[in-house]
Amino acid sequence: MAIDKDTFKAVMGSWPSGVTVVTSAVGDERLGLTASAFSSVSLEPPLVLVCIKKGNPAGDLIKRAEHFAVSVLSTEQVFWGERFAGFHKDVEDRFEGLDYVTKETGSPILPDARAYADCKLFAVYDGGDHDIMVGEVLDGAADGTSPVLYYDRAWRGVGDPVGS
Repeated sequence: MAIDKDTFKAVMGSWPSGVTVVTSAVGDERLGLTASAFSSVSLEPPLVLVCIKKGNPAGDLIKRAEHFAVSVLSTEQVFWGERFAGFHKDVEDRFEGLDYVTKETGSPILPDARAYADCKLFAVYDGGDHDIMVGEVLDGAADGTSPVLYYDRAWRGVGDPVGS
């Protein structure tokens, strides 16, 4: 028997993850979404994965474009995470007012992101109600600012380091 959804959410909520904005573009069409399911996969070649709910227009665009960018949000970018998550229902164009940059693939990258990975789509796998999109990282950078975390069903900052 499978675990019930509420218990599953509680279990997964005990595991902190970063908050990202995943974007893609084809011609003048550009879309993005907020995602916390982002992880490294491989060093050789450099691969990352993002999990996107099936049927999400941004995920469909990534499949057509065959590329995407992941912007890891800093604590100064919570507004953009909320906007790309759809929290601001009055906003039609999530990119409005965002002076984004592009690198090799042409996917939008949030300015002042804590880190970014500009990716060529490597593979798409079935992940139940989500697609697991694996990207080969063509370009990236990190600046060392404090990231936003998703933990216990809320966005949080990072506390002091622990341990030795």
